[in-house]
This record gives sequence, C-alpha cells and structure tokens, in this order.
Amino acid sequence: MKSKQVLRALIVTALLALVCVSAAGATPAGTPPQSVTSYGYTYYTVKPGDNLYRISLRFGVPMYTLMQANGIWNPNYIYAGQVLRVPAACSPPCLLPDHPTPIPAGTWRGEYFDNEGLAGAPSVVRYDSAVNFDWGLGRPHPKIATTNFSVRWTRTMWLRAGTWRFTTTTQDGVRLYVDNVLKIDQWQQQNVTSYTADVSLGAGYHYIRMEYFHLADAAVAKLRWEWICENCESSCDNCASGGIWVGEYFDNMFLGGGPEFTRFEPAINFDWGFDSPGTNVSKDLWSARWTQTAYFTAGTYRFHALVDDGVRVYVDGRVVIDEWEDNFGVQFIADVTLSQGKHTLKVEYYDRGYGAQCSFWWDKLP
Repeated sequence: MKSKQVLRALIVTALLALVCVSAAGATPAGTPPQSVTSYGYTYYTVKPGDNLYRISLRFGVPMYTLMQANGIWNPNYIYAGQVLRVPAACSPPCLLPDHPTPIPAGTWRGEYFDNEGLAGAPSVVRYDSAVNFDWGLGRPHPKIATTNFSVRWTRTMWLRAGTWRFTTTTQDGVRLYVDNVLKIDQWQQQNVTSYTADVSLGAGYHYIRMEYFHLADAAVAKLRWEWICENCESSCDNCASGGIWVGEYFDNMFLGGGPEFTRFEPAINFDWGFDSPGTNVSKDLWSARWTQTAYFTAGTYRFHALVDDGVRVYVDGRVVIDEWEDNFGVQFIADVTLSQGKHTLKVEYYDRGYGAQCSFWWDKLP
C-alpha cells in the first residue's frame, strides 16, 4: 500500500511538468498576446503544456462555455499558438458579448406555466441542467399544479456542422423548434411517446426551443440530440458519436440495473461537489458510465482521469486505468498506442460520498 502511495505521488509530481499540447506551429503573426481583454472577452494564446481543462480552471470559466465561445467540438483538439476567446467568469445565465441570448454552461431557461397553453406570464422561471424529467404524479415546482401545466425551455448552443438527430420523449404534447423552425409538432394528449427529427445545420450557434404541456396522469418531458454525420448522403459508418459522450447515470455505486437517466455530454469535466448529477440520482452512493467512438491518428496517447472516488477507463474494451476504490481528487494516467482510425472509449465512475468529481481527457505524445 505504501509503495502504491509513493507511486501516485511520483505520478502527480511528473504531471506538473507534463507537456499536454504539442509546441509544433508558431504563433500566427498579428495575433493577440497571451492574455488581453477586448469587447468583453479575454483573448488567451495557448501555450505548450496547456489543455482546455487547465485553462478553464485558470479563468474560472466552465470548459463547456470555452468550447461554445470558440466553436470547439472536441476539447482535446487545441494546439500551441491557438488564440482562445474567454468570456468573463459568471453564473447562469451567462451572456456572450456577441450572442444576446443567454448561454448558461449547459443549462436551459425553463418557463413554467400553471395552465396547459403557455398562456400569460410564467409562474416560475428557472435554469434546468437538462430537459430530462419524469415527475410521475408529482409537480415540477410547488407553484405548479400536478396536472394541466405547460413548460417552455430555450437555449442557444454551438453545434458542429452536419446532420443532428433531435429526439423528444413526452406525455403529453410537445413542439420542438430549431432556429425558430418547427421540427416536431405533436401538440396532443398521448401516452409516453418519442419523436425524432433530423436537422442539417451549419457550424455555429443555434437556437433550440421545446414546448410541452401536461394534462393528467404521469408527467414526462425529455429531449436529447446526437450528431449523425457531416454528409449524410455519403456512407457514414458509426460516426454519430463524433466527439459526444453518451452518459448513463445510476442510483447505486455498482452501475447496477438500468440507468436513471441518459444524456449526451460534450466532455467529461464535472465537479458536482455535494450535489446530485441529475434526476432520481442521490447525492452520494451513485455511479456513471460514459462511452463514445472517437477518431485518432496513429501514435501514443496519454489518457488522464482526475476523480473523487473510483474510476475505470477502457480503450477498445481493454482496461487501461483501474482504480475502482475511494480516492480524493487523485489524477491517474495511462499511455496507449493507437492505430489510425476509430477507437471505442468507456469511462466508469462511482461516488461514495462527500465531494464528487470526474474529469477525463487525453493528449498525443510527441
């Protein structure tokens, strides 16, 4: 046990000098210096040794907000000399200077009406981390009745170019708009039903709006989306996962039974503190599994996992990090040589109690 603690200490010390971003490529002429402020943004030039997670900690801005502000769909794809726009640190709702619609870090503006027609002023306005609700026979808020209510969720988010599949699951009515264009129109009383819409989008910010009404019995309202391919007219072999993680969350420490909820994550970079990660999952004694298929060029990659508590990392079904035990903010690494092409990644995590934290990323070694 003592030798294992010493080894971990050596690993942490070595990480302080780790070069995470290749120094190849000079800084383009005329780019701003390493950190200047202009028009509401701080412009930061990426240095050798940086990664997006460290930059987010340095400026106090969520990594997802940095991705939105710079059109980054994979947090591992930054390079020395790249100039990043860093919004001011803020709490939801955050406003990017040139995007007047609120863009909270991964949240939706939810307007809740105590009627089924979205009529009048909302009784409750709040920010929801996801549209992923199963209230059963309960109510979404003390000011809202258990029946005959409606909700409008809105959000602006950055999406990469290509075809995106949006899926709603509701009981009863639902309408989904993408850039104010109606894509799903099922405004009717119905049992729990899912509908999908495939939407071709250019790279950039897009405005998403979901409207929902509930009459009686159980109340369910969920929305998820996934990237299908860049050019769906051509062959696309399992490219729906391009840079997006599928996260499954369990209300036990053992990934047992079915997940309480599933959602898509742009990155594994979480510090829940003493909070629950989502609906129907306790603040303590829970677990999660994230999977994706990612494209790599040939070479050796260093995979990092920073956790409190346990973690296992799989690459193409092979365990490369196995620390399924209580940890307190410890970082683990594994070097893996990969061929060019797509590789399957899986990260498993559990939280026993107190603080909960899990971040995962990788760098290509020289």
